[in-house]
Amino acid sequence: MRLRFAAFAAKSPAIVERRREPQIREAMRAEIERLVEEIKQSVGLLRRHL
Repeated sequence: MRLRFAAFAAKSPAIVERRREPQIREAMRAEIERLVEEIKQSVGLLRRHL
């Protein structure tokens, strides 16, 4: 009975989502860092032209 529950728990959407969470966080962090760099570049250009 325990093995069946363990197999079910391993396939549970909540468990699968927790496993994906670090990957999602890394992707989100990379995207945010890219956006921050773009904003910094834009601000730098605006300062030069003002």
